[in-house]
Amino acid sequence: MPKRPASADPDPIHNGDAGDTDADADVGSARPRKQRVTDTAKQTAYIKGLDTDERVTMILRDLREKHRWSIKDFLYHMVTAKKSTPNTLSTAVRASRLAEAIEQEEVTEALLKASKDFCTVGTSGLVRRIQKEVQRLGSKVLGEFDPDTSATDPDISSFSERIPEVAPELSILLTNLLTPTRFTRTPPTKDYSGPLAMICLILTYTAAPRKYNNLATSLGIYMLAHGTKRRVISVLAGLGIIPSYSTVNKAMRKLADIGKATSVPPADQGESADESESSNRLMK
Repeated sequence: MPKRPASADPDPIHNGDAGDTDADADVGSARPRKQRVTDTAKQTAYIKGLDTDERVTMILRDLREKHRWSIKDFLYHMVTAKKSTPNTLSTAVRASRLAEAIEQEEVTEALLKASKDFCTVGTSGLVRRIQKEVQRLGSKVLGEFDPDTSATDPDISSFSERIPEVAPELSILLTNLLTPTRFTRTPPTKDYSGPLAMICLILTYTAAPRKYNNLATSLGIYMLAHGTKRRVISVLAGLGIIPSYSTVNKAMRKLADIGKATSVPPADQGESADESESSNRLMK
């Protein structure tokens, strides 16, 4: 059988059907398939002379015509596709690069103008994560007040130390909100552990006032035992920091019954009209 003549281009991909000959049929019954181009590391010449809009248009056209993908498809697969070839970016790195791009101020503003739901996309997930951290903070660190086992002195410093560990995202968010936005050449040195603990106390106690009331009740008992006026207790209760005066009073009497309190305030007769009005006004 005569030998097959040499082709000018031995690559069937770039030479049409040059590889589909009778000689190929003698090798096997299956017709050779064109190989996919998977060399993502191969560099191409830079296209000059395009303004920004022309370059964006060209990229989007190539995305649609060469890959049959929309922008939505590309972004989805960019952050979800698993790495399958060496010397390429991992899924995590691609997701990080995309997040950095979206976080640019001009990009965020443009997306907010284009979609009213854009702000809720990130915040809805953030809210769910923060809620879980608040619940975890309440269950693991605070818990329910128990006259037999709970400490009578509020340990706020210990509580504040546990916040970054148990609720890291909440801690970072609040710290960034509390940090001044003005430019400084030196990093902030102010200690935000006190305000951070107070905000987290309010969040956990408000989320579940019966389940996560340990620190709030201890703080109320501490203040009442040290002569804090009833009106002040009512104001702080209206702010969601401690329980009501009657609740604190009852807890303190239980402590007295088991010998953990040496001084007991007079029996609660209910809030006065002025105190009740003050609490209601603060809670509105």
